Order: sequence, then structure tokens, then C-alpha cells
Amino acid sequence: MLRSIYGQVLQVQEEAVVLDVNGLGIEAHCSRRAAESCVEGEMARIQTFLLINESGVSLFGFADDEERRLFLELLAVKGVGGRMAMSLLRAESPKALVKAILSADMGTLTRIPGIGRKTAERLCFELRERLSKNFPVFSGDGVEQPPSPAENEVVEALIGLGFSRHEASAAVRSAIGQTGEKAREEEVLEAALRLLNRIRGERR
Repeated sequence: MLRSIYGQVLQVQEEAVVLDVNGLGIEAHCSRRAAESCVEGEMARIQTFLLINESGVSLFGFADDEERRLFLELLAVKGVGGRMAMSLLRAESPKALVKAILSADMGTLTRIPGIGRKTAERLCFELRERLSKNFPVFSGDGVEQPPSPAENEVVEALIGLGFSRHEASAAVRSAIGQTGEKAREEEVLEAALRLLNRIRGERR
């Protein structure tokens, strides 16, 4: 696996960096932080991930291993490819992006080019537990507040309808991101049910 590359920076483009590695000009689609760390004519090392799929072969570059790990988490979400995952990393720092996903901040996520509401909802739903576990520094930095009694009531109601606790908790947090913290329990429940039914339908 091509974990990193080191060479002289030939070009710094808007969305990519070209490095001369032992006489080979290698282009990598880079995060904003990775591109900012490169200066034309100087030597640079960037973390990389080589993605091979039906669309071809693409090399993605990152400022550090933290960005690379987050990129792989984003790739695991249905409908999120390499270019979309990189758009997310270009738009926000890893900390800000994890915070937006864990808090179901639809406003921040849908402002990112190429990210619609359905994709934002799926990111929050599918990654909430994984990011809390794999990025504890971010998830423990005041990102999530303990669930309120009202949230717990809605979660328990969804569990009673046959959903798992993980599904219910993620859906309720995403629903509150849509409806607002002051929404009535019935509104949150309806929004969470719509999200769960839509995601389950997409999985079939």
C-alpha cells in the first residue's frame, strides 16, 4: 500500500499537488491542509491513500495520519466516494468535521459542495458511533451533550418499534439536528422515523 510519498513539489494546484518522486511526477488529490504544507520547489512528504475502483485509480494526499484515518471513515459511508470525502476534508478541519457529524450540524455539512441533506443525514447516522470511538480526543472535547430525558424517551420509543439502540440514538441526534433542540418529542420521533425508514429502504 502506498502510505506516503516524498519528493520535490512541482506544482500546487487548487485541488491537487504534483511531486517529483525519483523522476516521476506524481499527482495527489489533496486536503486543504496537505496542499498548504507544500511549497513549489521545496521537498515535502504527504500521507497518501491509493483508491482503486470502477472509476479508475486515484491517489489522495493528507497532512497527517489523522486526516487519512478520517478519510477512510468517510469512505465507508454508502454513496461517499473519494472525491466527496476529500471535499469534506477540504472544507473543514478534522476536528470541525467530526464535531459537525457528531452534533448532526446539518447547516455546516450541507454548505459543503456536493453534500446534500440526504448525504449529511447518512454521515451523521452511520458515523456517530464510529467517530466517537475512533476519535475520542474530538468526541470528548465538548462535542456531544448528554441526552436529555426527552431524547431518551424518543430513543426508547424507537427501540420499542424494533430498532437497535445504536440506530435509535443516531437517528434521534440527526433528527434533532433538523428539528432543533426545542422541538416537541412527537416532531423528533417523526423525523427520526423518516430517516430510519429511508436508510433501511436504501440498504435493500
